[in-house]
Amino acid sequence: MNSKRELKMDIMKVIGLFAIILAHVSPHEIIFQIRNFDVPLMVFVSGYLSYNSYKSSKSYFSYVIKRIKRLLIPTWIFLTIYFFIVYICHNYFNVQFYYSKNQMIDSYLLLEGIGYIWIVRVYLLVELVMPLFIKIVDSFKKYIVFIIIISLFIINELMCHYNIYNINMFTNYYLSNLISYGTILLLGLFVRKLNKKEIKYLLLLFIMIFTAYVLYFFKTEGLFVFTQTRKYPPSLYYLSYSLIVSLLLFLIEPKIKNIKLNNIIVSISKNSFWIYLWHILAIYIVSIIKPDIHWTLRYILVILIAILITFIQEKIIKKRV
Repeated sequence: MNSKRELKMDIMKVIGLFAIILAHVSPHEIIFQIRNFDVPLMVFVSGYLSYNSYKSSKSYFSYVIKRIKRLLIPTWIFLTIYFFIVYICHNYFNVQFYYSKNQMIDSYLLLEGIGYIWIVRVYLLVELVMPLFIKIVDSFKKYIVFIIIISLFIINELMCHYNIYNINMFTNYYLSNLISYGTILLLGLFVRKLNKKEIKYLLLLFIMIFTAYVLYFFKTEGLFVFTQTRKYPPSLYYLSYSLIVSLLLFLIEPKIKNIKLNNIIVSISKNSFWIYLWHILAIYIVSIIKPDIHWTLRYILVILIAILITFIQEKIIKKRV
């Protein structure tokens, strides 16, 4: 059975995965806001866990190839299956839902496309700079790494404030993701070096930053501004809320004694990427069969269908091996 620390990261991955899926079933706006920590949480966990993964790689090139095999190839396989199913449903079952050629191409290129694949782009980008960040964390003292992280957050916020990310396609799709989520990845690596007291101080810092933004927006706009409005590109307001939740979850020590439940959590965590991909198809299936279903039931059905398809996939692969 996994250790406490490993199980904690598995739990965080599962929470992040389910929170992302929740966003895609159109929940109530309050619930949508509460769960709006998902992608940064997943990147934070990825940073924490990828340290050992990179250390075990023979070279940077072998590490990159391994990441591409793990992220890009499955995405392309899924998209091919997904577009084929959509094509069959549209042409033979008169389903009035289809994608243009440009949407399909953009999806394979990890751009806008079908609207769900941008997360894969984020993962790939931050994984490319992972070795550099590991070098930073291993080579410098903690206060230097902290200064680097804060500096990157400030640079990102200035880029957002002055609309520099919106200059062109490169800055919008790549540079914004690389700086904002790359900083979250670096923070995930950095946390490995911190003790519990230092992590609590870090948590307090982000609580203060988020609170300052909430008060500022309340004063200037007269209401609470949902962090989703500052997600594209990811501003410090959005990121600080996400990091509050991420660090709180990290500080909680899980006490799950049920071995079966542990195994379920670990299994979902290990297959989280494929479950994420299959949930896109699950949303399509549910929208065809029950388009007017309440979001809570849609959420349950989408998760169950995605997990079921992943389970069947795993069984087929194991049999062939």
